[in-house]
Amino acid sequence: MTARLAVELFLLAVLITAACAWTAIVLVDETFERSLDEELRVMLEGALRAVKGRGETVERSLERLEEALLAEPELLERFLTEDRGLADEASRWMNRFQLQFLVVLNGEGKVLSSGHQPEQIGLFDRTFDDIHGSPARLMRLRVAGEEQTALLARREKRVGLRTLVLVGGAALDRLLVEQVAGHEGALLVEAASEGPFRLLASERAVSLGQSDLERLVDGAAEGPIKLRDPSGLPWLVGVLPLGSEAGEAWLVLAVELTRMEALRRQLLEAFLLLALGVGLVAAFAGVWIARRTARPVLDLVGAFDAIARGEADYSFGVRAQDEMQEVVASFSRLHRALEDQRRRSMAVERVAAWREVALHVAHEVKNPLAPIRLTVENLLRVRAQAPEKFEAMFRDGMRMILEEVQQLSRMVSEFAEFARLPLPARRPVALAELIDRVVELYGSEPGVTIRKDLATDLPAVELDADQVSRALKNVIGNAIEAARAGRHGDVGAVDIGARVSDGMAQIEVTDNGPGFSQEAEQRLFEPYFTTKRHGVGLGMALTYRIVIEHGGLIFAENRPGLGARVVIRLPLRSGESNVARVRAEDLS
Repeated sequence: MTARLAVELFLLAVLITAACAWTAIVLVDETFERSLDEELRVMLEGALRAVKGRGETVERSLERLEEALLAEPELLERFLTEDRGLADEASRWMNRFQLQFLVVLNGEGKVLSSGHQPEQIGLFDRTFDDIHGSPARLMRLRVAGEEQTALLARREKRVGLRTLVLVGGAALDRLLVEQVAGHEGALLVEAASEGPFRLLASERAVSLGQSDLERLVDGAAEGPIKLRDPSGLPWLVGVLPLGSEAGEAWLVLAVELTRMEALRRQLLEAFLLLALGVGLVAAFAGVWIARRTARPVLDLVGAFDAIARGEADYSFGVRAQDEMQEVVASFSRLHRALEDQRRRSMAVERVAAWREVALHVAHEVKNPLAPIRLTVENLLRVRAQAPEKFEAMFRDGMRMILEEVQQLSRMVSEFAEFARLPLPARRPVALAELIDRVVELYGSEPGVTIRKDLATDLPAVELDADQVSRALKNVIGNAIEAARAGRHGDVGAVDIGARVSDGMAQIEVTDNGPGFSQEAEQRLFEPYFTTKRHGVGLGMALTYRIVIEHGGLIFAENRPGLGARVVIRLPLRSGESNVARVRAEDLS
């Protein structure tokens, strides 16, 4: 009881702590996720502002460039007249106005000067026709054989019938990526016109850039997603599409979730230690409570065990100081009253038992004495009245007297045997050999076939071979007599089987006789009950006593339409009785 209560309290404390831990971790996760979602949202808004700010910077730089050009009428005139000596002017202006891309065109799209693609000077380029005013537009440019993504703005200046077009821009580069990443991670993913995705990654998001970029962009397009990069780091990822047409480029922002997983792991470890500590405290408390509460109960259990062992004078001191004290005192009074009643009942039962035995013995002895007395009286009368007939009657009378004396002697022997049956002298015995020896005694019985079905793995059994042999003789002998009576003209048959079942040796004796009557099935093992004309009724009672004193079980039953069956179960070793937990119906 102490151990069970301690375990139960330990488990209860652990379960309560686990429930609290689960609730706390869920709440922390939800709070952390809301915080991360908010952090990612702020990052996306900041990235959008950064991209717009870069576009506005390009627009302002191009506006200043136009103002500087208008401030120099001679230079403007040279551009309007397409002076070839101004081919390098765009390069000078790029450095002056902090532009990474600059091209000057006439109204027909002819390149007059280009800072990033000087090889285009003198050619017509209609790439920038779709760029109008503000805001700056995202476009893909090929510079030195490599594609780059740029924010471009355009300004037109019309002078008379001629038009001068200025197109300038800034690249979306690693500097922008690092600027919007802050202390988290960012990627600039570009869909190249040919080949796979291209990207620029911040320092913290290098491993994230090794992911499947197309799947990453498609998954995060609907909202933030959680994923692990190829190195195993967890991320919360959001996507900001760039450009006038979705799909030209994406700014991928990511918040590393290592902090959340580390916090969850720390919480789990803390709650595990807490659960262990609380559980141990609860277990010790359970031990203390159980010992304090169970001590008088254990005293009562000890008293029950002592009484079960036959210690009729067992007594114990009262150590309880609460309601259990009255329970113990009441039990003591009940014990004494029951013991007095038991002693009186035993005395009455002994008197009644001896009275029954005396009546039965007197009855059984009286039966053969009556014919003996009549025979003697007849012999005396014939000898006095007809001496010539005395010899013939003497032989018949002596034969009848001897038969009755033998019957009387047999009855007395059975009474004596039943009364003085000793306790079993156990020793290991090969059960199969014991059964074989008993069956050999009935091998020549006429009109009956005896069949054996003994398991090959029958072990040695600790038993008194003489007593168990006597019990088997009684059972098998009765089965042979029943089988010899026959059923509907069938040939008499007795089957003897033996096996190990549920840790006990089980012997079955079946016959194809008429079976037990209802009364015989109920009273088969009662002393003095018999269905035989000259039986005393002690054979099966003796068998029952032998089996029970071996710690075994015996029962008999009818098999519907097949005759009778008697089952004997014996423990394999002394002290291993399973009688209390085996029911007869479990053996059928």
